[in-house]
Amino acid sequence: MPRLALLLALFTLSKLLSAQSDMLIDAQDSTRLTPNQRTLVYEMLKQLPDGAEAGIALIDGELTTLYGVRREDGKLITTENADRHFGIGSVTKVFTATLLADLVEEGALFLDDPVPAAYDFPFADSITFTYRQLATHTSGLPRLPNNMPGLLLNPDDPYIDYSPTMIEAYLQEGLTVARDGNGGYSNLGFGLLGYTLGRYVDSVGYEAALQRRVLSPLGLADTHFGADSSTLMVPGLNEDGSSDVFWSFTEALGAAGALVSTPRDMAHFLRAQLDTAQPILAFTRQEQVKLNDHMSVALGWQILHPEPARTVHWHNGAVGGYRSFVAVDVEKQRGVVVLTNVLLLDDLVDRTGLQFLR
Repeated sequence: MPRLALLLALFTLSKLLSAQSDMLIDAQDSTRLTPNQRTLVYEMLKQLPDGAEAGIALIDGELTTLYGVRREDGKLITTENADRHFGIGSVTKVFTATLLADLVEEGALFLDDPVPAAYDFPFADSITFTYRQLATHTSGLPRLPNNMPGLLLNPDDPYIDYSPTMIEAYLQEGLTVARDGNGGYSNLGFGLLGYTLGRYVDSVGYEAALQRRVLSPLGLADTHFGADSSTLMVPGLNEDGSSDVFWSFTEALGAAGALVSTPRDMAHFLRAQLDTAQPILAFTRQEQVKLNDHMSVALGWQILHPEPARTVHWHNGAVGGYRSFVAVDVEKQRGVVVLTNVLLLDDLVDRTGLQFLR
């Protein structure tokens, strides 16, 4: 799971820690955020390289605040990026789980159906697991399959060559699961979930099934599979400020991290979560696996219980050139989106998002 215990501790912090001592000239538009919110933005961008950009959406009851800021030549400059595209990485998994919930609601399958039954060939060693297990990271599958040449040959774009033919070969010849049934957080598991749903349950492919069953009904016109080559895509960066590219996915594992979206679309998605008249979305948020008194797992969503009687659903994402975080507190009618164009390997964006929600 993506560092649940650490995030729980960080939720209680009153101030972000700064890793750099340089001072930025604050040229932000002061009319959109409170002083505390502006401090959070300042502290996050202070630790990012020149050219870094953040697209933020804050939901509080009926109010949605969209805010964009860029670090440029030692300044923080307000920018209009609510409709520009960022890679959302593993936040894609929440959308894949929504596709699963829609198919379950339709009666096309049950959560506890065995996944191998959808295929016309046996899985290696007669291994089996269910859709529920794939959607909750409890299948025992490893993080990635062992037949991904891109990990060694093309580490800057590791998923680019991993095709449907390769994942089916893996299922027949290389499939393994942890003996204790817990392989941990698995990109393979969610990639396989979306691949199976799209190709063998809905029979139109993951991208088409997601568009028809999830994105279009929710009105998410700017959320799509794969990077946009137009100028609407915010250029991705590495932590040192050098250029990075959004990873290329095929439908074999794309359901784990291939989606691109905008701050406005992600805010719209979270607003839909707050709508009690959305039963399929409510289904995805139901607790499936309890880890302890503070943490549990739903379909796609991670669940945090930071204090008694409070529930936060969240997910983060890291993909070539981008880092993302989304969270929603349905009871308090609050939500937060933080999208950045820097591939960070630490929890800075997560910490900032949780502080916004707090």
